[in-house]
Amino acid sequence: MNSANPRLAYRQAAVEAATPLGLVVILYDLAIEDFRKAIAAIGAGDIEERTAALQHALSVLEQLHGRLDFEKGGEAAQQLDRFYSMVRGKILEAQIKCSAAVLEEVMGLMSDLRGAWKQVEQNSAPAAPAMTVNNSALLAPNPQSVEASSNTWSA
Repeated sequence: MNSANPRLAYRQAAVEAATPLGLVVILYDLAIEDFRKAIAAIGAGDIEERTAALQHALSVLEQLHGRLDFEKGGEAAQQLDRFYSMVRGKILEAQIKCSAAVLEEVMGLMSDLRGAWKQVEQNSAPAAPAMTVNNSALLAPNPQSVEASSNTWSA
């Protein structure tokens, strides 16, 4: 663990202890946190912070989107595929237009879906792996520091 950065150490411990569905919830939490940072940066006129937050949100979204298992996930995976594509487009729109309103809309949608995943986690036993995630993306402050990993989890 990283004792020099308590927030990172806490996040690492949460990732290591999380259930497979808990990892999905953590990814949603990270994306929502990135949207909040980007909205605050837009308000402050901080282009660098806005860009960094949205780049990280895109990295988190790639973890969610890129690991969908269409064979096991069926229609739910298809719907999530469309949703993640729409969110990616909205992030890019918000970056281009410097729009906090677009990010607030996406953050609301992601919060609703995060709540659904949390409910599933609370009502489910661990399932067979249907998605893989790079745990580095959960801990990385920016997408450039993400390294390959072979961890698996289900969603």
